[in-house]
Amino acid sequence: MSLPARAFCALLVSHVLGVFLGVFTACYTAKMRRYILAIFIGAVLFSSSVINAIEIQHPLWYSILDIALVIPTAQFAHKVYLTIVTDPLNT
Repeated sequence: MSLPARAFCALLVSHVLGVFLGVFTACYTAKMRRYILAIFIGAVLFSSSVINAIEIQHPLWYSILDIALVIPTAQFAHKVYLTIVTDPLNT
């Protein structure tokens, strides 16, 4: 709680990038075009964010944003994966 707001912003950005890179790497490795893997990883990281918010005292704005951004970031990472991997001319 004693950290400045910029430190919490940097922590939030690192969590969001971690979710993005984790989902993207998992989808790329598994070569999955369905959302199942992205949602599964997003759910695991969502539950980890909830546990983190309960166990460690953070500012309320950080806890809300950290929890709220996990699933949309996972879905976005999967969409980016589909955009990069899928050839638009073959669909």
